[in-house]
Amino acid sequence: MLTNTKTRAIVIQSVLLALVVAVIALLVATTIGNLRARGMPIGFDFLSTSSKLVISESFLSYDSSQSYYWAILVGIVNTLFISFLVIFFSTVLGLVVGLARLSSNPLVAATSKVWVEIARNFPPLVLLIFLYSLWWKVLPTAGEALALPMGVFLSMRGLNMPSATMDFNAAGVTLMAIAAIIGAWRLFKPDVVRWRRGSLALCGALFILGWWLAKFQVTPELPRFAGSNFEGGLELTPELTTILLGLTIYTTGFVAEITAGGSHALHRHTPVNITINPVAAKASQALSRAAGLESPIPMSSNRCRM
Repeated sequence: MLTNTKTRAIVIQSVLLALVVAVIALLVATTIGNLRARGMPIGFDFLSTSSKLVISESFLSYDSSQSYYWAILVGIVNTLFISFLVIFFSTVLGLVVGLARLSSNPLVAATSKVWVEIARNFPPLVLLIFLYSLWWKVLPTAGEALALPMGVFLSMRGLNMPSATMDFNAAGVTLMAIAAIIGAWRLFKPDVVRWRRGSLALCGALFILGWWLAKFQVTPELPRFAGSNFEGGLELTPELTTILLGLTIYTTGFVAEITAGGSHALHRHTPVNITINPVAAKASQALSRAAGLESPIPMSSNRCRM
């Protein structure tokens, strides 16, 4: 039976899989036994107990007396917020750096290449540690913060940027969401055209009514220096700002490389010379006449665009 190659491969893979499962089962059983011997509970009941974890900044209301599951949710929201900012900034900077790599100016192209090479070859953790070590040595105090465009300030205290608060009526927003969902469903559902147009018009009217009921009010808030620190706006601590800057620099290198590669691919189409054998051309014309075609196949062109 083992002389068959396919059967032998199946037997060997089955034995290896059984060994892996046995090792995992042994580790799980040993871990559970040790935890029970020490009186440590097994399960997810701890999620509802007080976490006693300190999270320096969160976009949801949190203190150390709240449960573990809420602390996990706060961490997920923080991660999503930082991810959104990194995606936005790295996309914009990556597009600029990627196009700069194609510049005819040697200084601009070389600078962009250095950025890409450093970003792609530096491990993210090393880059974050390097940036955080420079934070307290390079940046000024809050009173002499670096004023960046769009009302952003950078100092030893962290990153201060403008923010906005939005007030709205929940009933109007709910009506807008319902109208948008029904409109999208009717738009892509094959149906009689006149009924589809009527339902889309109704959804549009409901959406406008919901917008009027929602009464959106956006209040911008700019950071301002008062006393010894900034007030207003959104403040990111040095730790969170280091993560934002480090991941933005790291991701920008990859986005720039993709942008430059895509631009190179668009300009890669060049004329290609095709040489036609005169004997083959005459034979083709003779076959065309023999077949009774009114006009022979044109064979005079010797250049085409690829």
